[in-house]
Amino acid sequence: MVKGRTVLVIGAGASYELGFSLGTKLKEDIANLLSFGYHNRDFIYKDELIYETIRVYSSNNCKTSFEDLINASNDIHRAMPLAISIDHFLDAHKGNSEIEFCGKIGIARAILDQEKSSKIYFDRLNDIGPDFNFKKDIWLTSFFQILTENCKRSDLPERFSKFTLIIFNYDRSVEHFLYHALQYYYKLSPFDAREILSYIEIYHPYGTVGTLPWMEQDNSIEFGKEPTAYQLMKLAEELNTFTEGVTSQKNRISKIRASISNSDLALFLGFAYHPMNLRLLRKEKGTALIANRNEMKCIGTAYKISFSDLDIINSELVEMGFKAIEIENTLTCSDLFKNRWRTLSLAKI
Repeated sequence: MVKGRTVLVIGAGASYELGFSLGTKLKEDIANLLSFGYHNRDFIYKDELIYETIRVYSSNNCKTSFEDLINASNDIHRAMPLAISIDHFLDAHKGNSEIEFCGKIGIARAILDQEKSSKIYFDRLNDIGPDFNFKKDIWLTSFFQILTENCKRSDLPERFSKFTLIIFNYDRSVEHFLYHALQYYYKLSPFDAREILSYIEIYHPYGTVGTLPWMEQDNSIEFGKEPTAYQLMKLAEELNTFTEGVTSQKNRISKIRASISNSDLALFLGFAYHPMNLRLLRKEKGTALIANRNEMKCIGTAYKISFSDLDIINSELVEMGFKAIEIENTLTCSDLFKNRWRTLSLAKI
């Protein structure tokens, strides 16, 4: 049973269980979206929205041309098979504004498409509401059950305040699911559900494809909705590369590191433990993130990661200051909740 604060570090593998693409497939999707060329002297493109966004952006930006952006898009298209991920490629071309812009509109377009095809999407206009019967085997359902086990409505603020979520994904799946699950389970109004969710600290180090409308912030768009060209242009501005995630949000990164340092349990879900992401979570090299703590437990998935790589990951987590480390390479995120229910439970005897 968890007695203190818990921080969840959520990576692409967690969204994969909800129907999103992992790095390789996401690369292919983005490469396809950013493909331009000629056929029998006719200019052809794979995605009309991407084309229109580039046209609008170039017509309103005197520092770049339509042709430069088309060339940058094709550069990304051709290079994707060589890249570890689109994020790694954009980081390698830091400072190239055309490549950064085209890469980011490709990411935003692909992620919004995947939100719509995910297991937790529902059409607000045509559906009665989300059908949670089809979502009983996803990790978000198990997480919601942990959050609400033996918890009355009046106790929700205290319960939710025990959690911090650090989400390395651009999608808004966690917020979308919890917002609607709270309304259905506790019969809350949209306003009350939003208020309860405000007690959980949620960070997206690399940004998101906009905020959700109920958050009442700028650049909002419904979960899985197709944007206009102007919206896509603005949403791309919300995304950060590896380097931007650290340098442009120093105050937020400090809060992320503090939330880990002040927690009693760190739960890594679908996280690939890439060095750049671990670097974002830790302090300066050689400085333990968790200092002067007798024991901070670290549990996580490393699904299908080799045992040799797992040894390296464990060593890196030890460097960060974790004492009790239990990373398993045979469990998915939903498996982890099932296998560690009593460990993760907040319910009192």
